Amino acid sequence: SIRNGLLFLQNQLAVVKKEVLLATLVTMSQAHHVIDFAPLLARINYDSLTLHQQWQYVQVLQNLNMEHKDQLEKLISKSIPGMLGGMHWGEENYSWYSNATATTVLAYNVLKNEKDKQQMLTSVIQYFLEQRGKGYWANTVASASIVAAVLPEILKENNNFTKPSSVQISGDTSFTVKTFPFQLRTNNMNIKQLNISKSGGGLTYFSVFQHLWNPQPQAVTDNFNIQSHFEKNNITVSNIQSGEQIKMIINVDVKKDADYVMIEIPIPAGCIYASKNQDNFEVHKEFMKDKVILFASFLNKSMHRFEIDLEPRYTGRFTLNPVKAALMYFPVFYGRGDMKKVEIK
Repeated sequence: SIRNGLLFLQNQLAVVKKEVLLATLVTMSQAHHVIDFAPLLARINYDSLTLHQQWQYVQVLQNLNMEHKDQLEKLISKSIPGMLGGMHWGEENYSWYSNATATTVLAYNVLKNEKDKQQMLTSVIQYFLEQRGKGYWANTVASASIVAAVLPEILKENNNFTKPSSVQISGDTSFTVKTFPFQLRTNNMNIKQLNISKSGGGLTYFSVFQHLWNPQPQAVTDNFNIQSHFEKNNITVSNIQSGEQIKMIINVDVKKDADYVMIEIPIPAGCIYASKNQDNFEVHKEFMKDKVILFASFLNKSMHRFEIDLEPRYTGRFTLNPVKAALMYFPVFYGRGDMKKVEIK
């Protein structure tokens, strides 16, 4: 039956369109069907292909043991990193067969057959796990393709994958964690050393961080590069006049794709809110007396602009604390702007 199917595909090669031709060559090369692939590949202009199709083209070359190093390196350079270490290719769209998940599964299947690219597989798996933020993937096709791709490698690397995990903490305090998720908050400032070890199967995420007051904060730009200024009638202003409405503009350059981001925007002490608009359905704003907090479920790698409508009321020279952006559930991934002085005349 398989041979009859391959022969049917072979008979259709002369009339199929470019997209179908490439998918057909993928199937036939995976099945090690013996034909002359060279003239068929010559019909395809590699540079005119989409990113997903370029991965398919490289997969055909890989299946045929043909030279593909240059094309593979260029595709790898187009990877999109995530804040937590994930890596993927492609953009989200409504085409389940060529969206980011489908393209990344295809890339994973190519990379796992490259001996010098094995170290990248962990980052790709991390991306797949990040996509299960709600406990499931987008649809059955995504679930099936991801599991089929990664499960054999995971089971090979981790024979005790199904055994319950436990985390052992020792040092200045000692305890064992067997139930997840687990969170511990302490005000004990005498803890100087923690030894952390994990046993059992599966993947366990562990983070530890400390809050403290920093009287002289410097800008932090590794993950988020934050710049702010004031505008009046879409023109940047350096002098703020009491009684004239202005906009506080915050530009956040997100260095890597980030999920569940919280942005704290302190406002000048001499100002009140001119309006409290929820003007972006992708971002929720909470207006407090001294700051606005923005919540975004996802910010892609790009520049993002946010606006706060203000009305200066009281004259004087005020300290404007820096804007800060951080991952809500992993606050050690953060960025901070500069501390500034603001004068209202």
